[in-house]
Amino acid sequence: MRHFRMTPRATAISLALLLLLLVLIVAISSPIPVISEQYGETSLRFAADRAWALLPGDCVTINWRTEGIESLHVEGHGEIGWGEKSFCPAINAKAAKFEVRTPDGLYREFMLRIEYLPDLLLYLAGFVGVVGSLGLAAFFLITNRLEQALSARWLLVCLSTLMVLGVFLRLNEPQPPRLDVDDGQVKVAMWAEHVDRVFPMECVAVELSAVGTNSLRFNGEEVSLVNSRARSKHCDTDGTAVMLQAIGADDEMRQYTLPIPSLPGGLADLPAFYYASVLALLASALVYLPLALRKGQLVWRRREWTGVLVAGCFAFVMLMLYLPFGFDSAAEWEEWVIQTRIESRARVFNTEMPMRFLLMLPQVLAYQMDSESFASLHLIQFAVLCMQPALLFGILRKLNLRSLHAFLIAGLFLLYPVNDLLLSSPIVVNNTNVMWLLLAVFCALDYLWQPSRLALVGASLALLLNVGMYEAGLALMAALPFLLWIRRGKHSWRRVNLALLFICGSAFKISYMLLLFITDRPFYNERLLASQSDQSVAHLGQNLLDTALAVLPRLAERTFVSGWTEAFSTLFDWQWLVPSCAGVLCIGGMACMLVRGGKRQPRVRITVLILLGSLCAIPFAVGVLMMLPSFSQDEMPRLYFYVPAPAAIAVFCVLLLATTKLKSQRVRDYALIALCLLLMLPALSRLFAQHEMYIRRADNKALIFRQIVELVPRPNPDAYLVVITPMSRDELNDKQVANLSKHRMFASAMLTLYEDHAPIDSFFCRLYDRCSWHGDKSDIFYPHKHTDHWQDTIVLELRRDLVVDLMEDPLTRYGWDIDIDYDPSQLYDADAPIPERAQSMLGGAIRRGDE
Repeated sequence: MRHFRMTPRATAISLALLLLLLVLIVAISSPIPVISEQYGETSLRFAADRAWALLPGDCVTINWRTEGIESLHVEGHGEIGWGEKSFCPAINAKAAKFEVRTPDGLYREFMLRIEYLPDLLLYLAGFVGVVGSLGLAAFFLITNRLEQALSARWLLVCLSTLMVLGVFLRLNEPQPPRLDVDDGQVKVAMWAEHVDRVFPMECVAVELSAVGTNSLRFNGEEVSLVNSRARSKHCDTDGTAVMLQAIGADDEMRQYTLPIPSLPGGLADLPAFYYASVLALLASALVYLPLALRKGQLVWRRREWTGVLVAGCFAFVMLMLYLPFGFDSAAEWEEWVIQTRIESRARVFNTEMPMRFLLMLPQVLAYQMDSESFASLHLIQFAVLCMQPALLFGILRKLNLRSLHAFLIAGLFLLYPVNDLLLSSPIVVNNTNVMWLLLAVFCALDYLWQPSRLALVGASLALLLNVGMYEAGLALMAALPFLLWIRRGKHSWRRVNLALLFICGSAFKISYMLLLFITDRPFYNERLLASQSDQSVAHLGQNLLDTALAVLPRLAERTFVSGWTEAFSTLFDWQWLVPSCAGVLCIGGMACMLVRGGKRQPRVRITVLILLGSLCAIPFAVGVLMMLPSFSQDEMPRLYFYVPAPAAIAVFCVLLLATTKLKSQRVRDYALIALCLLLMLPALSRLFAQHEMYIRRADNKALIFRQIVELVPRPNPDAYLVVITPMSRDELNDKQVANLSKHRMFASAMLTLYEDHAPIDSFFCRLYDRCSWHGDKSDIFYPHKHTDHWQDTIVLELRRDLVVDLMEDPLTRYGWDIDIDYDPSQLYDADAPIPERAQSMLGGAIRRGDE
């Protein structure tokens, strides 16, 4: 590229040729859509008057002519054998559906695809955004040439090439596979929803219809036909082809295959996200360990120990938060589910994995460190919370802030009382997500100070890890590049290109989500996008405005009022006052040491500008999801993880302005320290109280698990385990064990604790509430429907005092009229030892419960 330079004329000619190629591809790939089929005496013809619908609301006319059919449904409505009607394509609904039933009772379904311009444009936006952002980041990393402006001509060439490629891929999508066979006795029609499976453990819906069969088996499972029709799923564990076995009236076995390829996903016994996380961890070690070593050598050579002392101070404060409770507490709730996913015991397609492909990175690292307890996960949470303020301190110092001011802001950031979930163990992902973004900013500023490819790789990798885990910080990530221009000096292309690198991170994740949506792939919270696509732009804009006006005051109230009110209220609980004072004294001592580290004081005008900028950054810190009208307000606490940084800067600026009238620099510094410490004391006390609450919640559930494994140390491999409680939902919440019935947490915990001796399935049920058998949608409390299950079920009861009892006669206890010989003693080995993993995972909770 260095020696090959295109003149403006050559660039214009190249772009013209590419656009001409695009026109040719569209023209060649867009014949009038027609489906014409003949099945014996049945003939079918479905067509449209044109191939394209250009604008929303633009409709095409579809027509049909059929002979020898029993019934016909067009877009779900019954029609006669010939006619026409208007069809208006929409996003993810651009094909007209025809359902035909022939006189022999066989169903067939056909999709007449219409090209829809908004659909194509959205696909191009997603495709170009994903490939383009990755390509631009790769260009920066390979060339390490951030000092020069990007060539506009080459950007246009690359963009045009990607658009041509995207149009070609979208207009030449293969039709989903289908099968239609008739051997004279058995007739089978089968068709799939998608061409292939892109993500590991993804399933594809497959519909089939058959006549003349005595029995059908779909991938080895018996299939029941309803009106000669059935619907099932084909997953990656079933291979690369649907296997359908049919036995006709002649008792002869027939086998049919429908190819549905997939990307490699089921590697060995571990899920694909596990391998992705391991690769990410290895890449992190290869990049950040050399960076840390380089920084350590620089500190040693210059004898600049301020950063080390500051990091040690924050580590001491966090250690005080953990010491009263230890690192060996059991999981609160979500980690049990994650543990079973890591061990491939919950082989279900999870919609978070395609979208957040590095979501379980901390849990995978913890599992590598210690798979027999959750101590390693708590250690990772501790390390992440220590690194966050240390990184923020380093960032502020690189922005030429005085050491004292940077330290006090970082201390406020660590303790800021806005997020109720900060120390909850399931939220280690969110905390790690914040750490990656802070690390990306730190590496970017380090690159500005001393350009090196390793620092650039560090910034890029941190951005990828951030967007791969969670997307709450995308808006803040897009706004952060402007911080790169705050520094003094001339604006350079290096800063502009670094800003582009950050924007590439947000663009990649947004484009990736858009690509998932437009290709109709399942992903987490897809309903948020789907709910917006049905609204007009004007209506959507009004809804966004109304929602923003409702959410922003609530966000401000939470950030500056209710959070601090909660913090100060904890001071009336004297239990944690002494350790809180010790932590604050440590911070105060470090701050007093830094008073001598410079006398620069920002001017009032600069302080006001920073204050206003940080206030504006707070809405960016919670992202754009809160602005969507369909977004659940219950999810707001999970979006508060980025708020402490701009909120801490805003509060510090207010304190700085409050001390400006003090003439003595030293008096002003000590007054500023005193004010910050007065705020940190209730904030730290609040964290102690929260940590105690989380540990108590985890211990309550762990003590219940302990009683279960003591009563049933080894269930039979073909047994079920059901824990029934008479407590209401409110009572369970009061006892802090309501999560037992959430997200299959109880079943996952049993799988983890029992390991190879776990029951087939486990349930936690409120009496006479809905609680289903595995694979069955009916309620287990309809006993007459599940006679064959109850005789293989171990029934326990959780009383209101959180004591678990084994039910010797649940049929009488609950008034169930079931005629079986129930004997729970035959369903488990009472003489077996308690599982070793149960002892290691529940050990801390058991010790605290016995004290």
